[in-house]
Amino acid sequence: MGSLRTQSRETTLRVKTFLQETGGGVKPPTKPGIWKLHCGEHTTSVGKSQCDPQNRKETPPRTVHESQIHQGPGMRYYALIPARYASSRFPGKPLTPILGQPMFGRVVHRARQCPLFSGVYVATDDERIAAEAERRDIPCVLTHADHDSGTDRVLEAADTLGLEEDAVVANIQGDEPTLLPSMLTRLMEPFSDTAVQVTTLARRISAQDAQNPDLVKVVLSQWGRALYFSRSPVPYGRDPDEASYWGHLGLYAYRMRVLRLFAQMQPSPLERTEKLEQLRLLEAEIPIHAVATEDHAGQGVDSPQDVPLVEKIIQEQERCGLS
Repeated sequence: MGSLRTQSRETTLRVKTFLQETGGGVKPPTKPGIWKLHCGEHTTSVGKSQCDPQNRKETPPRTVHESQIHQGPGMRYYALIPARYASSRFPGKPLTPILGQPMFGRVVHRARQCPLFSGVYVATDDERIAAEAERRDIPCVLTHADHDSGTDRVLEAADTLGLEEDAVVANIQGDEPTLLPSMLTRLMEPFSDTAVQVTTLARRISAQDAQNPDLVKVVLSQWGRALYFSRSPVPYGRDPDEASYWGHLGLYAYRMRVLRLFAQMQPSPLERTEKLEQLRLLEAEIPIHAVATEDHAGQGVDSPQDVPLVEKIIQEQERCGLS
Protein backbone atom coordinates (compact mmCIF):
# COMPACT_ATOMS: atom_id res chain seq x y z
CA MET A 1 0.00 0.00 0.00
CA GLY A 2 2.86 2.35 0.86
CA SER A 3 4.51 1.86 -2.54
CA LEU A 4 1.22 2.60 -4.32
CA ARG A 5 0.85 5.84 -2.38
CA THR A 6 4.43 6.79 -3.23
CA GLN A 7 3.78 6.04 -6.91
CA SER A 8 0.59 8.12 -6.81
CA ARG A 9 2.41 11.07 -5.21
CA GLU A 10 5.20 10.87 -7.79
CA THR A 11 2.70 10.81 -10.67
CA THR A 12 0.78 13.75 -9.19
CA LEU A 13 4.04 15.70 -8.97
CA ARG A 14 4.80 14.92 -12.64
CA VAL A 15 1.35 16.17 -13.67
CA LYS A 16 1.76 19.39 -11.67
CA THR A 17 5.21 19.95 -13.17
CA PHE A 18 3.83 19.34 -16.66
CA LEU A 19 0.99 21.83 -16.14
CA GLN A 20 3.38 24.46 -14.79
CA GLU A 21 5.76 24.06 -17.73
CA THR A 22 2.95 24.24 -20.29
CA GLY A 23 1.23 27.20 -18.67
CA GLY A 24 -1.44 24.99 -17.14
CA GLY A 25 -2.44 23.72 -20.54
CA VAL A 26 -5.11 26.41 -20.70
CA LYS A 27 -3.84 28.61 -23.52
CA PRO A 28 -6.57 28.69 -26.19
CA PRO A 29 -5.78 28.17 -29.87
CA THR A 30 -4.58 31.18 -31.83
CA LYS A 31 -8.04 31.71 -33.34
CA PRO A 32 -11.41 31.03 -31.68
CA GLY A 33 -13.83 28.43 -32.97
CA ILE A 34 -13.84 24.66 -33.25
CA TRP A 35 -11.12 23.11 -35.38
CA LYS A 36 -13.01 22.33 -38.58
CA LEU A 37 -12.59 19.32 -40.83
CA HIS A 38 -13.61 19.51 -44.47
CA CYS A 39 -13.18 16.14 -46.17
CA GLY A 40 -13.93 17.25 -49.70
CA GLU A 41 -17.17 16.66 -51.51
CA HIS A 42 -17.78 13.03 -50.57
CA THR A 43 -20.18 11.68 -47.99
CA THR A 44 -20.23 8.13 -46.70
CA SER A 45 -23.95 7.51 -46.79
CA VAL A 46 -24.69 4.11 -48.25
CA GLY A 47 -27.68 4.07 -50.55
CA LYS A 48 -27.01 7.33 -52.42
CA SER A 49 -24.15 7.99 -54.75
CA GLN A 50 -21.19 9.89 -53.34
CA CYS A 51 -20.29 11.00 -56.86
CA ASP A 52 -23.69 12.43 -57.76
CA PRO A 53 -23.36 16.25 -57.81
CA GLN A 54 -26.81 16.53 -56.22
CA ASN A 55 -25.48 14.73 -53.14
CA ARG A 56 -22.35 16.81 -52.81
CA LYS A 57 -21.99 19.46 -50.13
CA GLU A 58 -20.43 22.84 -50.69
CA THR A 59 -17.23 22.78 -48.70
CA PRO A 60 -15.56 25.99 -47.46
CA PRO A 61 -11.85 26.38 -48.17
CA ARG A 62 -9.62 24.55 -45.72
CA THR A 63 -8.31 26.87 -43.07
CA VAL A 64 -4.78 25.45 -43.05
CA HIS A 65 -2.99 23.69 -45.87
CA GLU A 66 -0.87 20.64 -45.09
CA SER A 67 2.26 22.57 -46.04
CA GLN A 68 1.38 25.23 -43.47
CA ILE A 69 1.21 22.84 -40.52
CA HIS A 70 4.23 23.78 -38.44
CA GLN A 71 6.01 20.81 -36.94
CA GLY A 72 8.83 22.75 -35.33
CA PRO A 73 12.56 22.08 -35.68
CA GLY A 74 13.09 18.33 -35.72
CA MET A 75 9.50 17.53 -34.66
CA ARG A 76 7.93 14.62 -36.51
CA TYR A 77 4.52 12.97 -36.72
CA TYR A 78 4.07 9.19 -36.50
CA ALA A 79 1.08 6.87 -36.83
CA LEU A 80 0.83 3.79 -34.61
CA ILE A 81 -1.93 1.25 -35.13
CA PRO A 82 -2.59 -1.11 -32.19
CA ALA A 83 -3.81 -4.51 -33.39
CA ARG A 84 -4.85 -7.11 -30.81
CA TYR A 85 -5.79 -10.63 -31.89
CA ALA A 86 -7.58 -11.81 -28.73
CA SER A 87 -10.74 -9.70 -28.91
CA SER A 88 -13.53 -11.23 -26.81
CA ARG A 89 -16.25 -10.06 -29.22
CA PHE A 90 -14.37 -10.68 -32.48
CA PRO A 91 -11.23 -12.88 -32.17
CA GLY A 92 -8.70 -12.35 -34.94
CA LYS A 93 -10.39 -9.13 -36.06
CA PRO A 94 -7.22 -7.42 -37.44
CA LEU A 95 -6.72 -10.31 -39.88
CA THR A 96 -10.32 -10.29 -41.13
CA PRO A 97 -10.34 -9.97 -44.95
CA ILE A 98 -11.77 -6.71 -46.23
CA LEU A 99 -12.08 -6.92 -50.03
CA GLY A 100 -9.11 -9.27 -50.15
CA GLN A 101 -6.82 -7.49 -47.69
CA PRO A 102 -6.51 -7.96 -43.92
CA MET A 103 -8.30 -5.19 -42.08
CA PHE A 104 -5.19 -3.80 -40.39
CA GLY A 105 -3.51 -3.60 -43.82
CA ARG A 106 -6.30 -1.39 -45.14
CA VAL A 107 -5.93 0.93 -42.15
CA VAL A 108 -2.17 1.13 -42.78
CA HIS A 109 -2.84 1.95 -46.44
CA ARG A 110 -5.11 4.87 -45.52
CA ALA A 111 -2.66 6.16 -42.88
CA ARG A 112 0.21 6.09 -45.38
CA GLN A 113 -1.77 8.46 -47.60
CA CYS A 114 -1.53 11.19 -44.96
CA PRO A 115 1.59 13.11 -46.08
CA LEU A 116 2.44 14.34 -42.58
CA PHE A 117 3.57 11.03 -41.13
CA SER A 118 7.28 10.21 -41.04
CA GLY A 119 6.36 6.59 -40.33
CA VAL A 120 3.33 4.28 -39.99
CA TYR A 121 3.67 1.23 -37.73
CA VAL A 122 1.52 -1.62 -36.43
CA ALA A 123 1.79 -2.50 -32.72
CA THR A 124 0.65 -6.04 -31.89
CA ASP A 125 1.11 -8.76 -29.30
CA ASP A 126 0.40 -11.59 -31.76
CA GLU A 127 2.89 -13.43 -33.96
CA ARG A 128 0.24 -14.13 -36.61
CA ILE A 129 -0.43 -10.43 -37.13
CA ALA A 130 3.31 -9.68 -37.08
CA ALA A 131 3.95 -12.37 -39.71
CA GLU A 132 1.24 -11.02 -41.99
CA ALA A 133 2.63 -7.51 -41.58
CA GLU A 134 6.10 -8.70 -42.52
CA ARG A 135 4.69 -10.47 -45.57
CA ARG A 136 3.17 -7.17 -46.70
CA ASP A 137 6.26 -5.07 -45.88
CA ILE A 138 4.43 -3.24 -43.09
CA PRO A 139 6.67 -2.15 -40.20
CA CYS A 140 5.48 -3.90 -37.04
CA VAL A 141 6.45 -3.81 -33.36
CA LEU A 142 5.77 -6.80 -31.11
CA THR A 143 4.54 -5.69 -27.69
CA HIS A 144 3.65 -7.36 -24.42
CA ALA A 145 0.24 -9.02 -24.21
CA ASP A 146 -0.78 -7.69 -20.80
CA HIS A 147 -1.59 -4.07 -21.69
CA ASP A 148 -4.83 -2.69 -20.27
CA SER A 149 -5.45 -0.47 -23.30
CA GLY A 150 -4.35 0.27 -26.84
CA THR A 151 -2.78 3.49 -25.56
CA ASP A 152 -0.38 1.53 -23.35
CA ARG A 153 0.51 -0.66 -26.34
CA VAL A 154 1.17 2.44 -28.45
CA LEU A 155 3.52 3.85 -25.81
CA GLU A 156 5.52 0.61 -25.62
CA ALA A 157 5.83 0.56 -29.41
CA ALA A 158 6.88 4.23 -29.48
CA ASP A 159 9.58 3.54 -26.88
CA THR A 160 10.75 0.45 -28.77
CA LEU A 161 11.04 2.54 -31.94
CA GLY A 162 12.95 5.21 -30.03
CA LEU A 163 10.68 8.04 -31.17
CA GLU A 164 11.85 11.55 -30.35
CA GLU A 165 10.55 13.12 -27.13
CA ASP A 166 9.14 16.05 -29.10
CA ALA A 167 7.38 13.77 -31.60
CA VAL A 168 3.59 13.67 -32.03
CA VAL A 169 2.04 10.18 -32.12
CA ALA A 170 -1.34 9.39 -33.67
CA ASN A 171 -3.14 6.40 -32.14
CA ILE A 172 -5.20 4.99 -35.02
CA GLN A 173 -7.71 2.25 -34.32
CA GLY A 174 -6.99 -0.87 -36.35
CA ASP A 175 -10.69 -1.50 -37.01
CA GLU A 176 -11.39 1.70 -38.99
CA PRO A 177 -10.67 0.70 -42.62
CA THR A 178 -12.93 3.44 -44.06
CA LEU A 179 -10.85 6.18 -42.46
CA LEU A 180 -10.08 9.12 -44.75
CA PRO A 181 -6.44 10.31 -44.90
CA SER A 182 -7.69 13.90 -44.74
CA MET A 183 -9.12 13.16 -41.28
CA LEU A 184 -5.63 12.29 -40.08
CA THR A 185 -4.27 15.53 -41.51
CA ARG A 186 -6.91 17.44 -39.56
CA LEU A 187 -6.18 15.42 -36.43
CA MET A 188 -2.60 16.70 -36.56
CA GLU A 189 -3.45 20.26 -37.59
CA PRO A 190 -3.93 21.76 -34.10
CA PHE A 191 -0.33 20.87 -33.18
CA SER A 192 0.73 23.94 -35.13
CA ASP A 193 -0.11 25.60 -31.80
CA THR A 194 2.55 24.67 -29.26
CA ALA A 195 -0.02 24.77 -26.42
CA VAL A 196 -1.95 21.83 -27.88
CA GLN A 197 -0.97 18.53 -26.24
CA VAL A 198 -3.71 16.06 -27.26
CA THR A 199 -6.22 16.02 -30.13
CA THR A 200 -9.18 13.87 -31.12
CA LEU A 201 -12.15 13.95 -33.52
CA ALA A 202 -15.87 14.65 -33.08
CA ARG A 203 -18.93 14.79 -35.31
CA ARG A 204 -22.48 16.07 -35.08
CA ILE A 205 -25.02 13.40 -34.14
CA SER A 206 -28.79 13.36 -33.74
CA ALA A 207 -30.65 13.42 -30.43
CA GLN A 208 -31.72 9.85 -31.13
CA ASP A 209 -28.15 8.68 -31.67
CA ALA A 210 -27.12 10.46 -28.48
CA GLN A 211 -29.22 7.98 -26.48
CA ASN A 212 -26.89 5.12 -27.49
CA PRO A 213 -24.42 4.42 -24.63
CA ASP A 214 -22.01 2.75 -27.06
CA LEU A 215 -21.69 6.02 -28.97
CA VAL A 216 -19.59 8.25 -26.72
CA LYS A 217 -20.63 11.89 -26.54
CA VAL A 218 -18.30 14.86 -26.08
CA VAL A 219 -19.14 18.37 -24.90
CA LEU A 220 -17.00 21.07 -26.53
CA SER A 221 -16.02 24.58 -25.55
CA GLN A 222 -16.14 27.44 -28.04
CA TRP A 223 -12.40 26.91 -28.54
CA GLY A 224 -12.89 23.29 -29.56
CA ARG A 225 -11.68 21.94 -26.24
CA ALA A 226 -13.31 18.81 -24.82
CA LEU A 227 -15.12 19.64 -21.58
CA TYR A 228 -16.41 16.13 -20.91
CA PHE A 229 -16.93 12.71 -22.48
CA SER A 230 -19.85 10.52 -21.51
CA ARG A 231 -21.93 7.53 -22.51
CA SER A 232 -24.98 9.52 -21.39
CA PRO A 233 -26.65 12.05 -23.71
CA VAL A 234 -24.80 15.21 -22.73
CA PRO A 235 -25.56 18.04 -22.54
CA TYR A 236 -29.00 17.51 -21.05
CA GLY A 237 -31.62 19.12 -23.33
CA ARG A 238 -33.83 21.09 -20.95
CA ASP A 239 -35.19 22.66 -24.13
CA PRO A 240 -35.02 19.84 -26.71
CA ASP A 241 -35.09 22.29 -29.62
CA GLU A 242 -31.89 23.92 -28.37
CA ALA A 243 -29.93 20.73 -27.67
CA SER A 244 -27.11 19.67 -29.99
CA TYR A 245 -24.80 16.71 -29.61
CA TRP A 246 -21.30 15.74 -30.66
CA GLY A 247 -20.28 12.12 -31.05
CA HIS A 248 -16.68 11.17 -30.28
CA LEU A 249 -14.55 9.37 -32.85
CA GLY A 250 -11.84 7.30 -31.21
CA LEU A 251 -8.76 8.75 -32.88
CA TYR A 252 -6.13 10.49 -30.76
CA ALA A 253 -2.81 12.22 -31.27
CA TYR A 254 -0.45 12.98 -28.39
CA ARG A 255 2.82 14.68 -27.84
CA MET A 256 5.16 11.95 -26.59
CA ARG A 257 5.54 13.58 -23.20
CA VAL A 258 1.77 13.48 -22.58
CA LEU A 259 1.51 9.92 -23.86
CA ARG A 260 4.15 8.85 -21.35
CA LEU A 261 2.49 10.83 -18.56
CA PHE A 262 -0.88 9.25 -19.34
CA ALA A 263 0.55 5.75 -18.92
CA GLN A 264 2.08 6.68 -15.55
CA MET A 265 -1.22 7.97 -14.14
CA GLN A 266 -3.64 5.71 -12.30
CA PRO A 267 -7.17 5.31 -13.72
CA SER A 268 -9.24 8.24 -12.47
CA PRO A 269 -12.65 8.11 -10.71
CA LEU A 270 -14.60 9.38 -13.72
CA GLU A 271 -12.69 7.06 -16.02
CA ARG A 272 -13.68 4.08 -13.89
CA THR A 273 -17.29 5.27 -13.75
CA GLU A 274 -17.76 5.85 -17.49
CA LYS A 275 -15.16 3.28 -18.64
CA LEU A 276 -13.59 5.99 -20.82
CA GLU A 277 -9.82 6.34 -20.49
CA GLN A 278 -9.67 9.85 -22.01
CA LEU A 279 -11.30 11.17 -18.84
CA ARG A 280 -8.02 10.44 -17.05
CA LEU A 281 -6.47 13.39 -18.89
CA LEU A 282 -9.39 15.75 -18.28
CA GLU A 283 -9.43 14.99 -14.55
CA ALA A 284 -5.72 15.84 -14.50
CA GLU A 285 -6.59 19.15 -16.25
CA ILE A 286 -4.66 18.18 -19.37
CA PRO A 287 -6.81 19.57 -22.21
CA ILE A 288 -7.93 17.58 -25.24
CA HIS A 289 -8.64 19.56 -28.41
CA ALA A 290 -11.38 18.20 -30.65
CA VAL A 291 -11.39 18.47 -34.44
CA ALA A 292 -14.96 18.68 -35.69
CA THR A 293 -15.68 16.52 -38.73
CA GLU A 294 -18.46 17.51 -41.09
CA ASP A 295 -18.55 15.03 -43.96
CA HIS A 296 -17.26 11.71 -42.73
CA ALA A 297 -18.07 9.71 -39.62
CA GLY A 298 -16.17 6.57 -40.51
CA GLN A 299 -17.41 3.04 -39.98
CA GLY A 300 -15.67 0.77 -37.52
CA VAL A 301 -15.81 -3.02 -37.41
CA ASP A 302 -17.14 -4.28 -34.08
CA SER A 303 -18.50 -7.62 -35.25
CA PRO A 304 -18.43 -9.85 -38.36
CA GLN A 305 -21.81 -8.41 -39.32
CA ASP A 306 -20.16 -5.01 -39.94
CA VAL A 307 -17.83 -6.32 -42.66
CA PRO A 308 -20.31 -6.20 -45.62
CA LEU A 309 -21.24 -2.59 -44.79
CA VAL A 310 -17.58 -1.55 -44.53
CA GLU A 311 -16.80 -3.24 -47.86
CA LYS A 312 -19.69 -1.41 -49.51
CA ILE A 313 -18.45 1.94 -48.15
CA ILE A 314 -14.89 1.27 -49.35
CA GLN A 315 -16.12 0.32 -52.82
CA GLU A 316 -18.11 3.55 -52.97
CA GLN A 317 -15.11 5.54 -51.79
CA GLU A 318 -12.85 3.92 -54.37
CA ARG A 319 -15.37 4.61 -57.11
CA CYS A 320 -15.02 8.28 -56.19
CA GLY A 321 -11.23 8.16 -56.30
CA LEU A 322 -10.61 7.58 -52.58
CA SER A 323 -8.31 4.59 -52.81
